[in-house]
This record gives sequence, C-alpha cells and structure tokens, in this order.
Amino acid sequence: LARRLIKVDLLEQAASLLEYQVDTRLDGAARAQIAADLAIIYIANREPAQALQVLNRTSLAGLAPSLKRQRRILEARALIDAGRYELSRDVLSEVAGRDADLLRVDAFWRDQRYREAAELLERAYSERTASVPLSQPARMNIIKAAVGYVLGSDRIGLDRVRQKFSQELSTTPEWAMFDYITRSITQNGAGFRDIAARVAAIDSLDAFLAAYESAYGEAGALAPVNRS
Repeated sequence: LARRLIKVDLLEQAASLLEYQVDTRLDGAARAQIAADLAIIYIANREPAQALQVLNRTSLAGLAPSLKRQRRILEARALIDAGRYELSRDVLSEVAGRDADLLRVDAFWRDQRYREAAELLERAYSERTASVPLSQPARMNIIKAAVGYVLGSDRIGLDRVRQKFSQELSTTPEWAMFDYITRSITQNGAGFRDIAARVAAIDSLDAFLAAYESAYGEAGALAPVNRS
C-alpha cells in the first residue's frame, strides 16, 4: 500500500503507514529496513530532520553490509539537506561507489568548496567506460566541474577538463556552455554568472533519488522518483 501511495505522490500518507510499522509492529533488521524506506520518503519530501531521527532511533549493530551501506547513504543525504556537510562526509568516509561520490560532490559544493567538488566530478566521469555516451545530466555535471574550477580559481583543472571532454561534448547541445566556461577563468562576466546560476539551480534531489532507485530499487527498497 505504501508503494502504491508513493506512485501517486501521496508521500505523507505512505510515511504514516511506515511509521506505524516501525513504531509498533517490527523489530531488529526488519525494523531497520522499513526505517530506511521511511527515511527515503522523508528525504523525497524535503524533511531531513525526520529522516535523521528515524535512522538514529532504529540504529542496530550487526546489520547486513548492504543494509548498513543503504542507511549510511540515506543518513549522508539527510545531513547534506540539513546543512551538516562535514558530518555527511564523515558518514561516507568508508563508503565507495558512484552514488556516494555524487553525495560528496553535493556536500563540497554546498559548503562552497568548489574545487574539491570539481575534482570529484572530473574523476567520476574520467573513470567511466569510454564507450558509454554521456547522458544530459552527466554533461551538465561536467559543466558543473568546469564552473567549480573557475570558482576555485584553478586554471590547470579547467584546462584539464577541457582537454578530456571537449571531443565528447562538441556535438551536444551543451557544447556552447562548456566551450565558453573552459575558455575563460574570469568570474565577473555576465555569461559566466548566468551559467553558474543555471548549474546551481539544478536540483540534486532528483539525481539522488534516481541513483538510489538504481542501487536499491531492484532489491525491493521504496524509491520515490521524479520529485522536481
């Protein structure tokens, strides 16, 4: 029933059902798993404090590694949304994977540590399989890396991103933005400010929910998507 409610965007009603399960009917690992489902609903509904609360009160030693990782990913995202960027990176310190790297990018970016965010994005897309084409969100992330290097006054990093990705982006709709950003290091031009604002306006929540659904949806985890 909670899954059906999520599909029609009734997140508060779905949360109420799962709250009842967590509070009165479950214990042990089953309670920790349903708490993860409840936490992702809170995150999707932009209620990070509630997500952190339910994860904290259902914490349990000896969970399966996959569930432990899932809960850490959720905790890190909720901490980012709550403005606790350094603590979110601490939670992710032993977590590997693309979804964890993208959370680290969010934490650095919102903390205005733009160069570190750019370095993570550059590495993430440099290490992918070369035969896989870049999606539109991936292309925007590469532009975000370029913007991060400009904001971090890192000309070497900016030149490196241009060298790595120019060929792939040259035939895409994003080429004009990428070409403009990587040709200039100045932050003062109106064109740069417009592109930086466009990058900053991209809501990372949708990307997070999509990555979460890809990682855990097949295993049965609830995953609200398309929450723009």
